[in-house]
Amino acid sequence: MPSGYGNLTWEYIGPVLATDPKFANKSGYYTALTSGEIVTFNQVPTTYIKSSLKEQHFQLKSFYAASVRHIDLQLTISGHANYTRYPLFNETFVLQPTEKSFIQLNDTTNAFVDKIMFRCDGGREYKPFSNGGAQQFSMDNIRIKFK
Repeated sequence: MPSGYGNLTWEYIGPVLATDPKFANKSGYYTALTSGEIVTFNQVPTTYIKSSLKEQHFQLKSFYAASVRHIDLQLTISGHANYTRYPLFNETFVLQPTEKSFIQLNDTTNAFVDKIMFRCDGGREYKPFSNGGAQQFSMDNIRIKFK
């Protein structure tokens, strides 16, 4: 899903060719791959998906994810509405570099928002995939519902 799709803007989230020989079976980019050849990843520890239209709200439903290079990487997802500082919800998931996780947000707390924040914390380097990289996660097959 490219930036601009559905009037959503991606900040510090980029695409990567997960099937590139330097990543295939050597990183969580490839682990998260569910369809096609490209996954998205966070370029910095805190990234966003936000609506570019003032009154448009959306709900992040689910996606597949993996840590790129860290064992037990904590991914916290929070949703914000109407440009508020405090989130309407927070959910934390623990990701692994060798195991794909299906992330499905809790329908009872997962409100319609205008910004989703992804934050990575913790974990320890997984030596077979490590090259001194940052705390990154990759995701594929993102499902979003628009209000």
